[in-house]
Formats: sequence, C-alpha cells, structure tokens
Amino acid sequence: MDTPPEWSRRTVLSTAALASLGSVTGCLGSAADVPGVARPADATADEEAAETPAADARCLTDFLAGANGYDGHTKRYGPEAEPTVIVGASPDGRDTHDAFDPVVVRVVPGTTVSWRWTGYGGPHSVVARDGSFDSGAPVETSGTHVTHTFSELGTYRYVSEADGDRGMRGVVEVAEPPTGEYPAVDEWLATVEGYDGTIPDRREQPAVTVTVGSAAGPDAFDFAPPAVKISPGTTVTWVWSGDGGPHNVAFEDHDVRFDSFEPEPGVHFEHTFDETGVYRYACEPHESLGQRGALVVEEPSRD
Repeated sequence: MDTPPEWSRRTVLSTAALASLGSVTGCLGSAADVPGVARPADATADEEAAETPAADARCLTDFLAGANGYDGHTKRYGPEAEPTVIVGASPDGRDTHDAFDPVVVRVVPGTTVSWRWTGYGGPHSVVARDGSFDSGAPVETSGTHVTHTFSELGTYRYVSEADGDRGMRGVVEVAEPPTGEYPAVDEWLATVEGYDGTIPDRREQPAVTVTVGSAAGPDAFDFAPPAVKISPGTTVTWVWSGDGGPHNVAFEDHDVRFDSFEPEPGVHFEHTFDETGVYRYACEPHESLGQRGALVVEEPSRD
C-alpha cells in the first residue's frame, strides 16, 4: 500500500489512547516541542509546565527510555538527504519486529522522511503524538511505504498505535544544520553527531592528535575532534582507540590516505600539512554511519 506524500490527519486522537502509549504527566502531545505551536487558553498547569525546555527534554527522555532498540544514538541527515525508517525492525538481532530503525533521526527543514514496512511483527502504524502526521489504520503488508515532509523546526514524537505501549516509538528532530565559519566543513560534517559548527583552534601547536573511534558518542564510529584548525607545517597524528572495528583515513580532495583498515589501538597514520586549505576525510567502512572529519589549515592570526 502506498499513500500520497502528505498524509491526511485523522480528526480525533483520543487522550485516553495517547495516555496508554507511554505518556507521562505533561507529555500527552508534542506541540510543546514544536516552536510556534501555542497552547490553548484553558491549558492545564501540567501542559503549561511542558512548554519549558527542561520539561520538553524530560518528556523526550521519558518517551525514549521505553523505546525498543534505542541505544542513545541519533541518526543525522544533512540537506538533500532522503532518510528511510524501517517499520517492524528487530533490535539487537532479536526476532521481535517491534521497533523503528533508526529510532531517532535528525533532519533539516524541508526533508521528506519515508517509513517502509518489513511485513513482520503484526500490523503497525506511524502516528505523531501531536497529530501532525498519521499513516492510518495499522497494516502488516510488506513494502508499505508512507512519507511526510517536515517543514517546521521541532521534535516530533510518534508511535505505532498497536505497539506504542510496548515500546514501538520513534522521534524525528527537525533542526537547522550546523553553521560555522567554513561552509565546506559544515556541509561535510552535517551528518556527524558530535559536530555543532565549532572548530577548535590549534594553530599554535606544532602537532595535533585526532582519535579514531573515540566513542565520544554512543558508538565508536567517529573522529575526535571531528574538525580542527591547524597551521601550515603541523603534523596530525591519528590514534586508533581500538573500538568500532577496523578504520582507515581517506581524504576527499587530496592525495592523502591510509589504505590499511586497522582495528588495533595505537598510532597507524600521521601526515604533515604544508598547504593552506580545507581538508575533508572519512573512514571508508563507516562513512555512512557519520565517521567523517575535517582539517582547516590556515596561517596563525597576527592580531
């Protein structure tokens, strides 16, 4: 069954039904998570409390605490991405088919997210807690495919109505991509969970170390720091942590690379950068998981 790109909203989602899907006090909907959505004049004290950032974060944490397959990881997508969420996935290799995969995705405004059914685990649906999107009655058919385009910033929590009280929950975070001083770096690292647009300045250091597989986030598919600013003549040393399996270092626009896929901890690669410019690189086995890095080579400030 295919549905049109924009779902029609069902007229009524009962408060009792939402409460049965793992609600906590003050968290019955996600309107508080979405900027620009006003509370009605007769909102309760609990609803008003849910408008605060701390309450929003607490509601989201509570919501995800019971989400099947959630490991703390947010799958980030940059501009032009077309993310797909699997409906009826089995987390941790179990034969349960009661999860969304990935559980949490972060996209930029204007992104269309797709949900695709595996056909396992019984009938499922995709229903936003604030009523902003709704796939309709639960279905089981393999290949069922629905989409929704997210135009407004906010955090959108959703469930499978048949399974939400048993942990079949998901989240779409809609946020502007990271913005820093270097657009080429921002674009390259848009999918990297640890990058927020900030690039540490190490131009006064003759040598800089980058950790490969640092596990700074929920997994070891990363470089730490993801971006760093250095001076011409600086030697960068990549140190493998030993986590996350075999990694390599391959640059996009420069003939600099370490072709061996090393799993063991230790120093396996270093390079001295003499020319100014932006250097973008990745671990090829894990690039799709967001293992990317960047170097900005600039002369030190004379101020």
